This record gives sequence, structure tokens and C-alpha cells, in this order.
Amino acid sequence: MLLTGRRTQPRVRAILALAPHADPGTVVARFADEAVAHARGSAGLERLPARLRHRAERVR
Repeated sequence: MLLTGRRTQPRVRAILALAPHADPGTVVARFADEAVAHARGSAGLERLPARLRHRAERVR
């Protein structure tokens, strides 16, 4: 997770690698509800826009 943007308007950028059995919807929801919410609270912000990209790991 990376905080970007201006000091007065920070944003989150993150890339997640998903396990083959992971449900992307569940992972994205948990990321927003846990990691982004924690970052928002730590920074004392009411909102913290986030851009999330994900990719599935390949099964070998």
C-alpha cells in the first residue's frame, strides 16, 4: 500500500496478488474495511480514496 497525492488530499494505491482460490470481491472488501480504514484512522482523515489493482497468482 502506498500513500500518494498531496498532503491535503492523500490517496491510497495498492496492488494485491490473489491466491488461486481467493474471491476477488471478498479480498477487495476486506482491504477496504481493514487496511484502508486503518490508514484513514491513523491519518485522522474522514475519507481516503483508494485505487486497488489485483492479479491472480498462477497455478503451477
